[in-house]
Amino acid sequence: MAGDADTSITRTLGTPTNLDKWTMSLWVKRVKLDQMEYMMQGKNASTTFSGIRFNSDNTLDFFNRTSGTYNGQLITNRLFRDPSAWMHIVAVWDSDNATPGDRMKLYVNGVEEGSVGGYSTDTNPTSGQASYVASGDVFWIGANGPTSDMYNGMMSQIQFVDGSALTPTDLGGSFDTT
Repeated sequence: MAGDADTSITRTLGTPTNLDKWTMSLWVKRVKLDQMEYMMQGKNASTTFSGIRFNSDNTLDFFNRTSGTYNGQLITNRLFRDPSAWMHIVAVWDSDNATPGDRMKLYVNGVEEGSVGGYSTDTNPTSGQASYVASGDVFWIGANGPTSDMYNGMMSQIQFVDGSALTPTDLGGSFDTT
């Protein structure tokens, strides 16, 4: 999907396998920097949603939010400012995991982001916290709803796996971005 800041995909997902476990994988190439851009969002109300986005400070943000409160969020310390590079991003939601630090994971190019640059925000969900991606509600690719914070770049090989917490190697492929 080539983004031109006015194109997005929306679907209403069927009955989820598990609201507490899913994996999202996508290849992205940024075009514009210094602006908030959603790569994906699941939403069941105006104040209840989960998503993956680049923030306007060029950090990567994976979150779950209910009524204005983030009950799960990872924001990278590392900045993503290379418009010539493709990146493979994998976000894993696994709130049933017994280890709180493993309930959310974010990988970039096959490496867990927490082990590379760490997080400026590292808020793990409580055990069994439902996300709003697999909730059977609206699922957006490339936007925060129909008209806001559109992704202005390229996306490829978008995969959403309901009911499984996977690693980048489980999804196959090479992580050589050169």
